Amino acid sequence: MILIFGMIPVLLIVIGLFMENGALINAQERATLIAQSAARAGVNGGITADTSINSELARRAAQKYLTQSGAEGSVAVQDGKVTVHAVIPYEPKFLPIGNKEGVGIGAARVFKPGQ
Repeated sequence: MILIFGMIPVLLIVIGLFMENGALINAQERATLIAQSAARAGVNGGITADTSINSELARRAAQKYLTQSGAEGSVAVQDGKVTVHAVIPYEPKFLPIGNKEGVGIGAARVFKPGQ
């Protein structure tokens, strides 16, 4: 009987760890989705008539998408490629294991006809 009561807290902790880990994975997937979408928004916002990228317009468009999505992060534009690093804060719901972050990276590039 004592063994059964001793196992209950251990079981609750294991369940809590699984729940927190699953929620953290969801936050990381969401951060990756936001980063990929922001990179595409950057390419779309920075494309010029000759299918090249205006770096400043692309950076602004990607940063605007990040902000509107509730994420923080950085945007880099180089050689026609927009790379976005997104960070989403995550606060554990079940176990007090400290605040974590969901982190994701996305990139998009302009492909000219014939490439």
